[in-house]
Amino acid sequence: MKNMSETPWFCYLLQSEDKQRTYIGATVNPDRRLRQHNGEICGGACATKGRSWKRVALMKGFPNEVAALQFEWAWKFHARKHGSGLKARFQGLADLLKKPKATSKAVPFSEWSTGLPTLHLEELEYQTLVTELGLTACLPEPSLATVSTALTVSLTTGLTSTLGNAEGETPL
Repeated sequence: MKNMSETPWFCYLLQSEDKQRTYIGATVNPDRRLRQHNGEICGGACATKGRSWKRVALMKGFPNEVAALQFEWAWKFHARKHGSGLKARFQGLADLLKKPKATSKAVPFSEWSTGLPTLHLEELEYQTLVTELGLTACLPEPSLATVSTALTVSLTTGLTSTLGNAEGETPL
């Protein structure tokens, strides 16, 4: 059995297929969780029932479950200040990444053993929105690069990589 501290945690942003709603969550298995939200298997959140969802963004690289859940809560908290919709969610993420830590009780990002998490955009169309909102300005060395039809932004070094393709990484 895998040690819980070694289990990779993710935060994700979903958008309904009709583009009317968004949802932020955290999980150890993003693909399974998306299937749950879409009603393909049991276990989706009540807020996502009755709609079809697509994943817009995925944050990878949390040191543990607590850090991922604190980040998820803080992302939702900061996004609410900007209203609703996809733009508000990305604005909330930009606000959060300008902070030294996710919550007042959280370990500072600078002390995370994993470094800051990586943002992976599922579709190239979101690159423009992320750039317009200044989300890349939150990065020490901003870098946007396309990898196939996906976009990955490292929030630590500006280096890019695809999720699940590096040796030793867990595939999504």
